[in-house]
Amino acid sequence: MGIKQFIAKSFFDFAYAIAYRPVSSSSKAYLKGEASFKLLRPTLRYWYADPLLAKINDTEYLFMEVYDRKKHKGLIGVSSFTKDGTLTTPRTILEEEFHLSFPLVFDYNGRTILMPECSESKSLRFYELDKNTLAPTLIRSIPTEGRIVDTVLLDMRPGQITLLGCKEDDNPIRTSLVCMSISDLENGDIKYLPLPEEYKTPSLLLRNGGPILCSGQTKIRILQESTETEYGHNLLFRKIENDGLGDGTYHESDLEKVFLKDLPLRLPSYYRRQGTHTYSLGENAEVIDVSFNRFHIGNLWMK
Repeated sequence: MGIKQFIAKSFFDFAYAIAYRPVSSSSKAYLKGEASFKLLRPTLRYWYADPLLAKINDTEYLFMEVYDRKKHKGLIGVSSFTKDGTLTTPRTILEEEFHLSFPLVFDYNGRTILMPECSESKSLRFYELDKNTLAPTLIRSIPTEGRIVDTVLLDMRPGQITLLGCKEDDNPIRTSLVCMSISDLENGDIKYLPLPEEYKTPSLLLRNGGPILCSGQTKIRILQESTETEYGHNLLFRKIENDGLGDGTYHESDLEKVFLKDLPLRLPSYYRRQGTHTYSLGENAEVIDVSFNRFHIGNLWMK
């Protein structure tokens, strides 16, 4: 190993941070405006990704993947906002034997449900959150066909919960879209719904990059775009023209691409910015994650 390779391996590591800023309740256009982002920085042991906002008991929380470099897996953590709009240090609320990430939270029959990505277990897992402590209780684990990642809620109506997940190809950067229906979280089985061929073919541009945004009757899906060599390069917003809901006519149209370089976001000089793969818009804030390489002398002790 050469000197340059030794230095890079010993003192540099790949990590994620979370960027956030307040939004006006009267104007919720995604990633617009000139207000600067603040940064929730990773520690030496933990870094933070997949930021997803959820409102519980009139409080807006930020759920996220907390990646533990010692345990080599993701945990689910949560932060809240102080009065001055600063994010608190995340606290871990869920750890399993397998990797967890992308913690989607939604309401179901008056209950607050956490559905994290747990593709290593080849299942969808649903937890009920205590609305005061946010402690999770497993409701059900449903086996899936293969590794399904970054699942979002497409539609909910009596007797039918419709989800959009992304099935990993042999190359995990490429995914296809999977539409699933469950009649009841506690008892219903997964029913796989038809999709047009363009969404069933593995692609670098189909993986979900955040919860579906709803504005009136309009639904916008957030996607993460990767390259052959880089996972999570930029985001793409697409309007869902037809959600299909089982008849195989699902269709989207492109709205806008978003690149980190175009956002008012400053990183420390020892961070080398790369890309992003998750975005969420809440009532009071919007968040996005940032991938980068960083220099830290303490990395030598984490190897």
